[in-house]
Amino acid sequence: MGAPEPAAPLSQPAPAFSYEHEGTGSSRPTLARGLEVLRCFTPLEPLLGNKEISVRTGLPKPTVSRLTYTLTKLGYLRHNMRLGKYQLGSACCRSAYPLLASMERAPGRAAADERSSPDYCNGSVSMGIRDRLNMVYVESCRSGKRHHHAARHRTSVPISVSVIGRAFLAACTPPEREAVLNH
Repeated sequence: MGAPEPAAPLSQPAPAFSYEHEGTGSSRPTLARGLEVLRCFTPLEPLLGNKEISVRTGLPKPTVSRLTYTLTKLGYLRHNMRLGKYQLGSACCRSAYPLLASMERAPGRAAADERSSPDYCNGSVSMGIRDRLNMVYVESCRSGKRHHHAARHRTSVPISVSVIGRAFLAACTPPEREAVLNH
């Protein structure tokens, strides 16, 4: 028995969920399928139809139809009748708000450094969190200005090809880095 593995920092979510042992199609848990539907929406593609969601998730269109119906009834999606497409609903904000609010108060967050570092180096500083094999920008600050990265850029970038992803990997412990790279 070796030394116990260090616990992952609280700011990092669990490793990517894998369906390898769960099968495919209808054997996937319903909750996981519903969350995969929500993950399809991006700032660049805020409106999606059932067919587009089906292509992105690999789920059959009838399954997507049942999921979008349920997610709409629960407030996680809104149906745009005119376009026949869906967009994220207010329940998504309600679910994400506690995470974002806790980041504002999190001890160890480099808020003071974040405000001064961009001016000191005449550059920019960004904060992100891991989501599976991507990094999601939470906030960016350029010298003299604070703005939300999502307002002007993609909110999610692959770990393997992005500066913020490589910075994340550099900050990981060797076992954490190996686990991410193996995915």
